[in-house]
Amino acid sequence: MATPIMTLCMNFVLIKRIGDIGFNAFSIVTYVASFTSAVFFGCSEGLQPLFGQNYGAKKESHMRFYFKDGMLINFIGSIGVVVLVLALGRPICVLFKSDPETLEYILQIMPLYSWGFVVMALNVMISAYLYSTERSGYAIIINFLRSIVVSVAVIMIFPMIFGSSDIRLTFGIYEAIILVISMLLLIRAEKNGRIN
Repeated sequence: MATPIMTLCMNFVLIKRIGDIGFNAFSIVTYVASFTSAVFFGCSEGLQPLFGQNYGAKKESHMRFYFKDGMLINFIGSIGVVVLVLALGRPICVLFKSDPETLEYILQIMPLYSWGFVVMALNVMISAYLYSTERSGYAIIINFLRSIVVSVAVIMIFPMIFGSSDIRLTFGIYEAIILVISMLLLIRAEKNGRIN
C-alpha cells in the first residue's frame, strides 16, 4: 500500500501547488526513482543470505564485515547513480517523450530530488541487515515509517511550511529522517541482539 499512498499524496500536493507541469515532471522523476531504488534493493537482497548465514553460524565479525561492505557498496553505488542521472538527465527525459517545458522543469528539480537516492540506499541496507539477523521487528518499524508515516507527513506538511518549490526536497528529507531513526534502531539492535 505504501507506493499508492505516497503517489496519491504527492500528486495531490503537486496538482494543488504547482499544476500540470509539476505533475508531469514528477511522474518521470518517479519512474527514474523506481529504477534506481531497484538497484539498491537488489544489492541489499543479494547480501541477505550472507547476513543470515553468518548470523546463524554465530560469526559476528563476518556478519559485520558484510554489513559494512554492503553499506559502502550502496553508498558508492548511489553516488554513481546520482552522477549518471544528473549527467544523462536530458536523454533520460527524452525517452519519456516529455515536452520542452516539462523537460526543462525536470532538469531543474532532478538535482534537488536525486540526493535522496544516497540516503535511501543506506536505509534499504540497514533494513535488510536487521531483517536477515532476526531483528525483523526493527526492520518493520523502519519500513513502515519510511513507506507510509514519515514520507506522507513530509510530503503533505513540508510544502505548507516552506513553499511549493521545496516539494522537490521532500524525498531526501524524509529519507534523512528515516536514516536517523534507522541508525538509532541499529544501535539498539546491536546492543540488545549480540550473538551469544
